[in-house]
Formats: sequence, structure tokens, C-alpha cells
Amino acid sequence: MREIDVSDRGNVATRLVHAPDEIATRERFSAPLARIRELMPEAEVAVLSPAEIAFRCHGLEFARARLAHEPGGFRSTSEVVFGVGAQERVLCDQNIDVSKAGM
Repeated sequence: MREIDVSDRGNVATRLVHAPDEIATRERFSAPLARIRELMPEAEVAVLSPAEIAFRCHGLEFARARLAHEPGGFRSTSEVVFGVGAQERVLCDQNIDVSKAGM
């Protein structure tokens, strides 16, 4: 037998985080959810936080809906973004090609 430090739990760092309310988050993002469902009905939805959801196809994330602040104000609105890093683009009426989406 040997003495051990009871506070030594190895190299595992743990923490508890607040689980987002999925129903409230889906209600908050109802417009972006409906828009993505029109374009891709089979898209999977994952709630990441109260302010962000991810859209996935076969587990691969292709877009996110998130809360963004309106310029010059304190209000938040939802936006859908595609791409990563410098290639990230906000989905809007000017960059959506409705003819390719089958509408």
C-alpha cells in the first residue's frame, strides 16, 4: 500500500455546463429552421447553445443559424451562415439561387 493524493484524478478536466432549452431555442430560430427545411428537408438540426444551432447532412455540418446584433442598435436577429472562416457567407435573398433549390 502507498499513500495517494485524493484530489489527483488524472488528466481529465471536467465541468458542468447549462443545457440549453431545445424547445425555446427551436422557437427562437423558427424562421431560419423553416427556410433551411424548404431548401433541404432532410437536414438534421443540432442545438449548440441558446444562441446557435447547426444544420447537418449525414453528420457533416453545412450551415449554422445564430443570433447577431443589428448594427446601430441593441436588438438581436437571427442569421444563417454557410462556409468557414474567411469563406463564411450570410444567407440572404441576394445570394440564394431559388432555381437550383427546386422551388
